[in-house]
Parts: sequence; C-alpha cells; structure tokens
Amino acid sequence: MIKSIEIENYKNFKHLKMENFKLINFFTGQNDTGKTNLLEALYINTGLCDSAVQVSLPPEHVALVSEFRKIKLNNDNLKTFFYQENTANPISIRTEFEHATISLT
Repeated sequence: MIKSIEIENYKNFKHLKMENFKLINFFTGQNDTGKTNLLEALYINTGLCDSAVQVSLPPEHVALVSEFRKIKLNNDNLKTFFYQENTANPISIRTEFEHATISLT
C-alpha cells in the first residue's frame, strides 16, 4: 500500500507531498488542478520500475503517458511535462510504500 508520494517539477506540480494514503483514496477538485497528473505520476513511478532499485525515468515514459492521454508528441509538447516548461530542473517522483521506496529522477 502507498504511504506517501512526493512530486517535483512535474506538469503543474512545483512541489507536492501527499501522505496518509488509505486502501482506497478519492481525488476530487476543480478542473485543471492536477488530479490526472497525480495519477499519471503514480503510474509512471509504480508501473515501470522495480521497487528494489533507484533508477532514472526511462526515456519511453513520456511516450507511455502521451499514449494514455492520446497526445501526439513533438518537441514543443515535451516541455509541457516540466513545471512551467522548465527543463533545466529534473522531474522527481518519490513513492513510499510500506516496505519499499521508489525514487525516480
């Protein structure tokens, strides 16, 4: 079970830390506040990695998320994966589970 997630420089999240996840969680809010971006970050982090190692985001992660969102990738919209399109700062997603932590940069 997820204990916490911390996201930096990903889409509309400059820095987000959420803790105290339960077995079932609901995310509610206004349109364009990051609910789907949070789910994408969880998908990227927990869906592509072995929790026993620290790794970097695989190059194909953008393609997988773009396919999920039905977005055709090009050089311009790749920047949209970064907070305020600042590609100088890396994207960081850290998910903590009961017995493991997955950190991606």
